[in-house]
Amino acid sequence: MFFERDGLPFTARISWGWYLALIAISFGWAAAALGLYLGLWIRSKRKRGIAVYVFAVIAVVVLIAVIPDRMLPIALPWDGIITGVAVLWYIGTFSLRHEILRFYAETQRSVPRISIIWTALFSVVYLNWCLSLTSPDPILSSGATGVPS
Repeated sequence: MFFERDGLPFTARISWGWYLALIAISFGWAAAALGLYLGLWIRSKRKRGIAVYVFAVIAVVVLIAVIPDRMLPIALPWDGIITGVAVLWYIGTFSLRHEILRFYAETQRSVPRISIIWTALFSVVYLNWCLSLTSPDPILSSGATGVPS
């Protein structure tokens, strides 16, 4: 997929400032895309997890929100939808946090420090930053290619 050779997502190399600027310019769409990407990354590592599905639902709702109301066949209750997406956002963020912690506990026998408070405040941008502080994937860094010999 679109992951670096060391096993980390390519987004782990980008600083907080650039993400926050991109999220502000894109009115939050970049945060949804980052959550979906990190969900795909952890799903490719662990072969299980719910975060990718939660962020996929959020991405679909964001895409529907772009469609003008007059083009939709029915009027949508946007207040309830926005509340539901906000709840899903936190469910997705904290499930992604849990999946990242489980991945590192299973593969490296050490767990990175990922603050619950910072996760709640900065969500996927903070989780992405925490990944930049971790060491590379132990399977790839040991010289194994993943191809049976």
